[in-house]
Amino acid sequence: MRAHHILTGSFAVMLAACGSRETPGRTESTPPAAPVDTAPALGVPAKFTNLSCTPAELRAGDVLSMKMQGPHGATLMAVAPDRTKYFVIFEGEGAPSRGKRKSLSPPDIFLRTPEMNIDPRMLTGGVLESGRDTNEVVFRTPGVYRLVVGSHLETDRPEYAQCLVHYAP
Repeated sequence: MRAHHILTGSFAVMLAACGSRETPGRTESTPPAAPVDTAPALGVPAKFTNLSCTPAELRAGDVLSMKMQGPHGATLMAVAPDRTKYFVIFEGEGAPSRGKRKSLSPPDIFLRTPEMNIDPRMLTGGVLESGRDTNEVVFRTPGVYRLVVGSHLETDRPEYAQCLVHYAP
């Protein structure tokens, strides 16, 4: 088990030991779609609607709650406002093509996970780009982040659900 996450009996992944906070006047629903360009592999629309993220406006001290109705895929990817794609949970950790990038959780465990609670200050992912061979913090800059859960995300036929979160640290 890695020091940065804990797997519980219900397979929920906790990255922080704090609860979610609600701020008066903030909405807890997913914000409307914002224009987000995608890589060719995600150039197809989301196939599923079994993912929800709250709060819709995320601050640095908040906990992001991702609820995923099964079945859902074994991969989690985040797309930053600058279109950088971070693979957070993925197959092939340790393969030469993955460099020193680490998956947050084994994909077979994530596949059965109904909920994740994430501290945005601690979430890291691997960018599949030459020269960026280690994990990097995902939530770096303010803006709309696209969170994608699914299968075959690196192909031309991905199957996924997504939610959008506005990060305002």
